[in-house]
Amino acid sequence: MTAIPYSKFTLSQLEVRYGVSFVRGAFLAGVTPLPVPEWLKTYLELSSDVPPALKSEKAISEQTIAPVMLAVRDRNRQTINVFSGEMLTHQDLSGYCDFIVTANPVSLTPEAPFIIVVEAKQQDLTSGIPQCVAEMIAARRLNEEAGLPREVLFGCVTIGSEWLFLQYRDNQVMMHSRVFYLNEVGEILGVFQWMIDYGHGQP
Repeated sequence: MTAIPYSKFTLSQLEVRYGVSFVRGAFLAGVTPLPVPEWLKTYLELSSDVPPALKSEKAISEQTIAPVMLAVRDRNRQTINVFSGEMLTHQDLSGYCDFIVTANPVSLTPEAPFIIVVEAKQQDLTSGIPQCVAEMIAARRLNEEAGLPREVLFGCVTIGSEWLFLQYRDNQVMMHSRVFYLNEVGEILGVFQWMIDYGHGQP
């Protein structure tokens, strides 16, 4: 098969090439909002002066998404690592990932990935779903080859102000029925914590 960059995939290509099906549902059961660190509150307040529509994608990543992911890592520094802008490649799947959460907290490379975070382009949240799913497929394959198969992987597509979470299980992608907004950052942190705890509970 000819390699297609993650960012070029469409939902129909994923369905045909990898047999992935898509549904909507509510898989985030029992999520508890977390206290928001004061430094994160301050950082997000400082970066909120410019409306998201006027920010470049690089600015959104640096000023909104990266601080949230840093808070996620800070809370779980003994159990995970967070990589930004790393290459993830498996045969016909290849490209750079915005953020990868791995189950190996000390690795210098993104080993054992189980959460993929994609920044959608042009402030269009749904446009990032195919890219996120393609990256989750690659992550699953890499885990299996490393002898670390996972029943469930998770994904997140965000434009900074909106966060949509995905679950990948048995070649079915479930898109959570609710979009989370940045003013609910405590709930967003709670979702990441739920996914991390779930991921570490898998064999």
